[in-house]
Amino acid sequence: MEGKEFLIAIIAGLGIKEIWNIWKKYIDNRDNKSQFYRKRDSERVVELENKVEELMTQLSEYKVRIGVLEERLLHISKNRLKKKINGEEK
Repeated sequence: MEGKEFLIAIIAGLGIKEIWNIWKKYIDNRDNKSQFYRKRDSERVVELENKVEELMTQLSEYKVRIGVLEERLLHISKNRLKKKINGEEK
């Protein structure tokens, strides 16, 4: 019961219009905060998407480099094996 009496006393002291203005400011502030966080989060998502694209590009470059190194390694091992076989036959 004390809560209702307190609320009635505040409304009577400040008036309905003033209470409405206070409530409206509260709602506006809350909306501004949520918009700020939404904007910040969307910017962060864009940054992370760009970072993922960059890393995917690096990954594909590294795969190409690894492929080239594997080819070199196979070529070198073939040549060494040929030399070893030819050296034993001589």
